[in-house]
Amino acid sequence: MSDEKPLDEKKVHPSISARRLRVTRWQKHSRPSKVGADAAEPRAGTQRARIYALVLESGAKGVTSDELYDLLNEGIDQGCLEERLERIPKNLVRARLSGLRDDGLVADSGRERPSRHGVPNTVWVAAKWAPPKEMEF
Repeated sequence: MSDEKPLDEKKVHPSISARRLRVTRWQKHSRPSKVGADAAEPRAGTQRARIYALVLESGAKGVTSDELYDLLNEGIDQGCLEERLERIPKNLVRARLSGLRDDGLVADSGRERPSRHGVPNTVWVAAKWAPPKEMEF
């Protein structure tokens, strides 16, 4: 059971409603995937809201999934957060970013930064800072 507080619509960034953030995805052909998505639903909205807020705060500079992971969990690791928040694993940071991208809220900036292991990481930005899409003819 999670100790994470339910999503408070007033604490979500003003440009997005909390209801829009409450979406989990699953493989349509897989019952276990649906069961897992249903179990994650109470936390998914809060996780998405926290990630989206950090992407917005990063501005045009953007943020990588590794940087988000560190930002999301550093206060939890040090025990210095007033709110009781649940640690978000790296795979869920990436999953929430994908959901935010699919909803048109964040975008690939077209830039990369190296991870702590030297592997290129996508730099994510809020959609308003995304580079224009090239038109196909």
